[in-house]
Amino acid sequence: MSSWRSDSEPKYFEVAFLNAGAKIEWLSKELAHPMWDVFRAAIAQIEMGMERGELRRDDPISTAILIWATAHGLVTLYRIDRTAAYPKQFREIYRGSMDRLFQGLRVSEAT
Repeated sequence: MSSWRSDSEPKYFEVAFLNAGAKIEWLSKELAHPMWDVFRAAIAQIEMGMERGELRRDDPISTAILIWATAHGLVTLYRIDRTAAYPKQFREIYRGSMDRLFQGLRVSEAT
């Protein structure tokens, strides 16, 4: 795993995520491309969590997009200085937000 972090190399984050790119018209075709290896691995982990009953049954791709979009959105807000948070505060906000997201994706004990 790379040691790159968006807070230490903000321009890399901007190039990777904020510059306009080609629109994904055919997600299944795009997912076959090697650059999507990490995203496919995330989908596989989500599918396993659903099969084991740890995550609510839902569309694994949509769930992966939800997780990615939440993480990406939070980091983007921080990168463009919309959170008024210092790095330590932002990490707490990020972790708390992601914890709440995953809590909502887990199977309820009542079911």
